[in-house]
Amino acid sequence: MARYKKLDKDQLLDAAEKVIRERGGHALSIRSVAEMAGISKGGIQSNFGSRDALLEGLFERWSKDFDWYIEKARKEMPEGTSELKAFLHGSRNVHLEKSDRTKALLILMSDSAEYRRFSQDWLAERMRFIETDAEDSRNQRFFFVLNEALLALMSIGLISLPEHQWDEIFEDLDKLVGDKIK
Repeated sequence: MARYKKLDKDQLLDAAEKVIRERGGHALSIRSVAEMAGISKGGIQSNFGSRDALLEGLFERWSKDFDWYIEKARKEMPEGTSELKAFLHGSRNVHLEKSDRTKALLILMSDSAEYRRFSQDWLAERMRFIETDAEDSRNQRFFFVLNEALLALMSIGLISLPEHQWDEIFEDLDKLVGDKIK
């Protein structure tokens, strides 16, 4: 009996993201991912079982990546750096280094109210460090939302600027945050 090579789940998720980026979230199916990956539908089904499980795998990977980048930023920043500053830098780095994943996530969110709700819940969980009764909570919310909006605009190409201008925008945001957040 022949042994089949185990398929790499990350490669399958990469193919799913490519389907989303190139064809939209509505086109994501076991068949479309199999075609993109150059394998049989059975190869996808043996790893994920269903489209919903494939989507769950995508969201789980995105979340894991995001949290890793936040933790990395936290470790690289000086002791006592605010959670907001660590979040801003980690979020920015994951968006810049994994821009194709970010673009796929944003496209998927725009395709479905269900995925928007999931993303809203996910972002609300990421905002947990903003204390609503803290004196600077209003500033923290503003910088959090501004950072994410800028990254979304950049990721999906709604505002086309040279890289150095995006860098300047984020440097300006960092200066503002530095002046306003303890």
